[in-house]
Amino acid sequence: MDAAIQQKARKLVSSLSSQCSKINGFGSFSPSVYDTAWVSMVAKQEENGTKTFLFPEALCYLLETQMSDGSWPAYSATIDGILNTLAALLALKSHGNSDPSKSSELEDRCQRAETALRSMLNDWDIGLTDRVGFEVLVPGLLRLLEKENIHMSFDGSAELIKMSEGKISVLQQIIKRKEQTTVLHSLEAFVGILNFDEARHHKLPNGSMLNSPASTAAYLINSSEWDSDAEGYLRMVLDQYALKGHKGGVPSAFPTTVFESSWVS
Repeated sequence: MDAAIQQKARKLVSSLSSQCSKINGFGSFSPSVYDTAWVSMVAKQEENGTKTFLFPEALCYLLETQMSDGSWPAYSATIDGILNTLAALLALKSHGNSDPSKSSELEDRCQRAETALRSMLNDWDIGLTDRVGFEVLVPGLLRLLEKENIHMSFDGSAELIKMSEGKISVLQQIIKRKEQTTVLHSLEAFVGILNFDEARHHKLPNGSMLNSPASTAAYLINSSEWDSDAEGYLRMVLDQYALKGHKGGVPSAFPTTVFESSWVS
C-alpha cells in the first residue's frame, strides 16, 4: 500500500478512535433537509398561551437550501427530493400559520414548493422506489398537508395508500411493545395515528428516539407532556452540526459512532 494512503488511513482511524470517548458520540452524516424540517417545527407552549419555535435556525436552513424551482435537493434518488420537499413545505406552512409577519414571504415559497411537488409526484415511479419506509412516510406527510388544505393527486397515489394501510396498523402495534425496533427511527409517519405517549418508554438515555432527529422531533411535538430530554438531544445535535459549519442543519441520524467505526474498521 502507498505510504501516503497508509498515513491517511492511520489519521482516520486515530480520529475516529479519539471521538469514541466523547459523551455524545460522533457522526459525520451530511445534513438532511427532511430531518431539519421536522426539527424546525418543534414549538413550546408558553404560560401566556403563545407558541415559540425553539429552533429558528432550522427554518433558516430550509430557506437557504430551497432551490429556484421551489423544491429541495433530491440527493441520489427522486424519493429523497419528494420527502425533503414534502417535509419542508409542511414546515413552512407551520411557521407561516403561527407568525403572520412571515406569512407573505413564506406563502410565496410554499406556492413554488407546491408546484414543484406536484410535478415531482406526477413523474414519480413508485415501482422503482426502494427507500426503506417511503410507503408510510409519504402518505403521512400527505395527510398532514391535507390539514393545511394542500391536496395532492397523482398517478400511483391509490397504490401508495394501499401499501401504507397494510403496514401502518401492524407497525403501530409493534411500537407499543417493550422491544426496540427500527420503526422507532420514523415515528413521524404516525402523527395523527399514534398516541405518542405510548412510545415514551422507547426513549434512549440521550433523549432521542433511536438517534433520529426527525422521529425525536415528532415525538416531542406530539407528546402530551413536554420532554426536556428530547429537547436537549435536538439542541445538542444542532450545536454539534453548527460546529461543523452546518448551522441549522441536522443529519438523518446522530450519533453514528458504532456505524461509522464499523465501516472504517
